[in-house]
Amino acid sequence: MKKWWHSRRVRLRLTLWFTGTLTFILLAYAAGVYGILKHTLYNELDRELRHDVKIANLKMRFVAKDQEGLGTQTSQELDPNAENPYGNEVWTDARTLFFQKTSVPALSLGPLPTSCFGMGDVPRTEELSAGVYARVYCRPDTVKGQPVIIRVARSEEVTRHELMELFLILALGIPFAVGICGVGGYLLARRALAPVGKLVAKAKQITAEHLGELLPVDNPHDELGCLASTFNETFRRLEGSFNQMRRFTADASHELRTPLAAIRSTGEVALARRQDEQTYRDTISSILEETDQMRELVDNLLMLSRVDAGQVRLRPEPLLLSNMAREVAHQLEALADENGKKIVIDANGSGIVAADRVVLRQAIINLVDNAIKYSPKDTVIRIRVFGSETTSTVEVSDEGPGIALEHQSRIFDRFYCCDKARSRAIRSTGLGLSIAKWAVEGHGGKIEVESTVGVGSTFRITLPNSGQTSSDSVDLPPPSTEAPDIATTH
Repeated sequence: MKKWWHSRRVRLRLTLWFTGTLTFILLAYAAGVYGILKHTLYNELDRELRHDVKIANLKMRFVAKDQEGLGTQTSQELDPNAENPYGNEVWTDARTLFFQKTSVPALSLGPLPTSCFGMGDVPRTEELSAGVYARVYCRPDTVKGQPVIIRVARSEEVTRHELMELFLILALGIPFAVGICGVGGYLLARRALAPVGKLVAKAKQITAEHLGELLPVDNPHDELGCLASTFNETFRRLEGSFNQMRRFTADASHELRTPLAAIRSTGEVALARRQDEQTYRDTISSILEETDQMRELVDNLLMLSRVDAGQVRLRPEPLLLSNMAREVAHQLEALADENGKKIVIDANGSGIVAADRVVLRQAIINLVDNAIKYSPKDTVIRIRVFGSETTSTVEVSDEGPGIALEHQSRIFDRFYCCDKARSRAIRSTGLGLSIAKWAVEGHGGKIEVESTVGVGSTFRITLPNSGQTSSDSVDLPPPSTEAPDIATTH
């Protein structure tokens, strides 16, 4: 049953739910109406019976006022003009009929049963003959000091007829009403779900190549409109992700093609004619250099793919940002000297941050490495570390060509280079800032850039403090001998 139910269309299920609920409500309402009317009619009939008891009592006393005893039947009357057939009787304790009055002979109650002496003050229904029902009420009384039983009855024919009419009306009306409501519910469900059909038809036309074809939104304020708007937002994000993936694939292919082409051309030149040993050594050295460039690019791509897949796990520990900046400056000092630049560090103090030492160090290395690459000779790379009660900040400033304002918002995108020719000349993969951005934001911080063309750039990393007391006596753990999880971008 459950499998059948879930295999039906929503329109049919809504109609069945609506029809079933309405049927239950109508049946409950009909049962309530029938029960209330039945209770009211029988209460009215019982009220009439109690009134008949009073009349019979008065009549009995009038008939017996001139008699000294109640030993024999003294009166029988017939009242054929009564609207509702009834019968009144008075019996002595010897079960002798003393008085009787009835509207129809068929309503004769017969001998007084023993049960009448124990009925109490509660009327009940009795079948006098086949198909003839009456409401009977027995009540004890006394006449001239002698106990008697007053028995009164009224026909239930009118009451039962009215109840039967109501039952037939409900029995015929409820199925008709349920049928009308079922058809109406189906049409209403079809009309309400018609926009869903449009959304489904339109969604089937949307592919990876046509994500710009959004779903129609007839009313953005109702549930279906909100659903369509949500899907449209999802399609926009998917379109952006697909476009980014296409750019990423194209840029990666282009970056890989360059060292491969250089390796191929160098090898072909070396094989074109016999060379001396030194020439071969230079050729092999050039090939190895291009191979290193390609390995670095592949390592960075693999690391970023692990990041996207959520496979890189950070291992935060208490770190003093000023000590880490000094470590990075010391590590890259030789590279700066080799390129004719100087690193100056101003790390007067900072708070303690909770960060993965390897990942955060790589982010700072990438910023300093970029400053070394893009700064002209005989310039200074400045590393400044400072902090507040809640954050610690490290700034890396250079005196390079600067970054135009229109490029600053995309400088952290993968493979994005302001000047591709210059980037290739200094052998940049365009991934260093992307890795730095992920490393900083993964620790709950932010990275930003301030740059002026022709003056230089300042990259700023801000991280939240861990809550421990800042102290310059806190030292970093000794450098790890294990290979870092992320690749350098030199």
